[in-house]
Amino acid sequence: MARIGLIVAILFAALALNPDYAVGQSPAAGQTRTRKERVPFFFGTAPNLPVIGGGTVGQLTVWTGFNSSNSVIGDSIITQTKSGQIGIGTTTPTSTLTVQGVIETTLGGVKFPDGSVQTTAGLNSIFHDGTLTGNGSSGSPLGISSGGVGTPQLANGAVTSAKLAPLTAVRSLNGLFDNITLSGGSNITVNTLNNILTISAANSLTGVAHDTTLTGDGSTGTPLGVGVPLNLVGAVDRGNGNAAVIRGLNTANAGTGMIGEGGIGVGSGDFGSGSGGIGVVGTGGMGAASTGGAGVLAEGGSCISSNCQSGGEGLQSFGGDGRSDGGSGVLAEGGRGNSGNGGRGVFAAGGTGSGPGTRGGTGLIAEGGSGVNGGTNGLAGEFSGDVSINGNLSVTGTKNFRIDHPLDPENKYLYHAAVESSEVLNIYTGNVTTDGRGEAAVQLPEWFEAINRDFRYQLTVIGSFAQAIVSEEIKGNRFIIRTSAPDTRVSWLVTAIRSDPGILKHPFNAEEEKSSGERGYYLSPDAYAQPEERSIEWARNSQVLLRIKDRRGH
Repeated sequence: MARIGLIVAILFAALALNPDYAVGQSPAAGQTRTRKERVPFFFGTAPNLPVIGGGTVGQLTVWTGFNSSNSVIGDSIITQTKSGQIGIGTTTPTSTLTVQGVIETTLGGVKFPDGSVQTTAGLNSIFHDGTLTGNGSSGSPLGISSGGVGTPQLANGAVTSAKLAPLTAVRSLNGLFDNITLSGGSNITVNTLNNILTISAANSLTGVAHDTTLTGDGSTGTPLGVGVPLNLVGAVDRGNGNAAVIRGLNTANAGTGMIGEGGIGVGSGDFGSGSGGIGVVGTGGMGAASTGGAGVLAEGGSCISSNCQSGGEGLQSFGGDGRSDGGSGVLAEGGRGNSGNGGRGVFAAGGTGSGPGTRGGTGLIAEGGSGVNGGTNGLAGEFSGDVSINGNLSVTGTKNFRIDHPLDPENKYLYHAAVESSEVLNIYTGNVTTDGRGEAAVQLPEWFEAINRDFRYQLTVIGSFAQAIVSEEIKGNRFIIRTSAPDTRVSWLVTAIRSDPGILKHPFNAEEEKSSGERGYYLSPDAYAQPEERSIEWARNSQVLLRIKDRRGH
């Protein structure tokens, strides 16, 4: 391309001087030239006017313009050095012809010393050997022929993994590149023959080393198996609560994750060799600085689709059938506190309820077993010791005390029912004797007025006929009784409405609307000749009670 540019530039350089003579200065009117001068040839024409202007040494001169009295000359863009180097657009040519700018030929093309003429910058064709295909034109572009790249065409180390496109060739083997040697390890042989790589095991395995969690040596005669008893020991971080040394996950429809079944007791004895084995034993880990781990953590499955009724129980426990007594569904005993409080036998907390007409879950539901064949129904709950209730106590029956009958303690019980009211009342009683003036002051506890209001009085004279009145009502935790006769014995009773901060925060209401889920159900359905399924208990816990009823077979 440089050769083409040079020839085009030469064609455009009209640099030779004109051999003719030209008038160097226009004569004045009525005068003729007395001599002729050899002047340069300039492109363009101008009137015969005196020439003014100048130029630079080595720079060709051109007419630059004229006015009414003179023609003006100046430097052109063409320079010729004393060495014969010509420049167009530059005053410092470095070759025979140096052009600064674009060279254009509009006719004829460029003729080369070999006589060939080129009228376009493109090549007619490209000569190549058999490693390439095509002639380099748009219709037949160059390409590498099939098998065109062989060992002679590749320099040592010229092709690296970075130059190979993904999925076109194996670029590395386990991070190894270039020449890779495979060597056999223990019991493995690597052979190469006729460009074929063969990896073989000279001898089969004779055994598998393992610990006590497995049995057998892996051969056909003694295949591997899980050891019994199976003791697994490992360090597994608790993480989100699902990580453990053993985890059972059944992916089948309604499949059981893990089953533990105790063995059958053989022999005799209440708690000796005749007892059945325990199905699952869970022992929580020892706590180093906080609390010990739970022996068993059970969480019911979620059921949140539109067809669901309730989530699954965290723990279903059924006592075993006995020839005499049945087994306990749950036997729970709190741990011993070495320097603090003992542990709880059972801690139960109900779940959160969401939405209008719903309620939170009940912390503990207990139902007594049915007595059949002349048996008596069992108790829903039996407590040996004091019971503390932080909240209200609601019952459908009476609130009784029961003791051994004092007149026949071996054969009978004696019951007394609690006094009930539509108000939360406190009752205080006592006896007092008036003085010689017929007055008596009754002193009540110092906290009396702090928890009571709206006082009511009853007075009964004992032993004589007299009148008795409350002459001064309760003030400062005392009131005054006055009788119509001196030295009169009076029995008094004061009733008051409870008004301590607890009852004010949670006031008592004698009437309550049933929730939408409880309407149509009864606390005592049998009292209204309704079946058991119409009870409030069924409305709240129908799924649980159905499973219990099915297990009982009725």
